[in-house]
Amino acid sequence: MNATTNPGSGTLAARAADSYDRARRQDPAFDRRPCDVQRAITRRRLVRDVTEVFGIAPAAVTVTDDPDREHGGWRWYRVTITDDGAEYRFTSFGGTVDDLRVLAPCPDCAGEVPRAEATDLATLGRFLDARSGGQHVPMPFELGSDIGHKPGCPGSEDS
Repeated sequence: MNATTNPGSGTLAARAADSYDRARRQDPAFDRRPCDVQRAITRRRLVRDVTEVFGIAPAAVTVTDDPDREHGGWRWYRVTITDDGAEYRFTSFGGTVDDLRVLAPCPDCAGEVPRAEATDLATLGRFLDARSGGQHVPMPFELGSDIGHKPGCPGSEDS
C-alpha cells in the first residue's frame, strides 16, 4: 500500500510528497503563490474541521486556493478529500465547513460547479445518494452564476 491509496500510510516524506502533488493538481498556481500566513491558518483550520465533520484522516484532505473562483480579488478555498481511490472536491468562500459546497458536473453543460451544500455527513450523503441513484439534484439558486458553467449554459442564471 502506498500513500496514494491510503493517505495516512507511509513515511512523512511520502505523505508530504502525496499532499504536495494533490495541491498542485487542485491549484495549478500553487507553486507560484506567495505564502500568506492568514490563508495558511485558515487552510489548516479548514483541514481540521473537515476531518472532524467527515471522520477522515488529515492526510486525506488537501486545502488550496480555488483556482477558478474569486470574489473581489479574494480566492475561495478548494477542498479535496481522497478516500478509497476517489476524490471528492468542494469549494468554500469563507474557508469554513459552514459554507462548504460540493463541486460536481453541471447537468446542462458538464462544467464543474458547486452543486449542493456539504456542511455535514448528512447533507453530503443526500447529494451522493441522489447522484448515485441517477436523480437530478437541484442546484441551489445562489449557485447558478458560478464561473464553472460553460457559456450559454441553461443552468446558469447568466444565460
